[in-house]
Amino acid sequence: AMSKPGEIHQELDDSRARADVEAEAAFFVKKAHEMGIKVMIDLPSCVAKEVEFTHPNLLVRDKNGNVLVPATLIDIMIVKPGGKDVEQFFEPFFDLVVNRLGVDGIR
Repeated sequence: AMSKPGEIHQELDDSRARADVEAEAAFFVKKAHEMGIKVMIDLPSCVAKEVEFTHPNLLVRDKNGNVLVPATLIDIMIVKPGGKDVEQFFEPFFDLVVNRLGVDGIR
């Protein structure tokens, strides 16, 4: 799950490649475009547990103030839809996928 919206999680890095994980993703998008394939990225609706401490106001809570998590998961939390705080949090994500990677859309 996302904890730093302007970075690609290092677990997605191909250790066999010489490039860093962002360059690998940009290469993937470039090759897809060369084949006439458009690339869409999902906007995450959940974030990593550490966001509870860095941006607690972004999270959905129950009537008792407990952070809501998807049914079978314990290490990610649900983000509130909309609002300026959410927009500001995800702005680095938009910059990454649209401006730096060149994806064609976000859903």
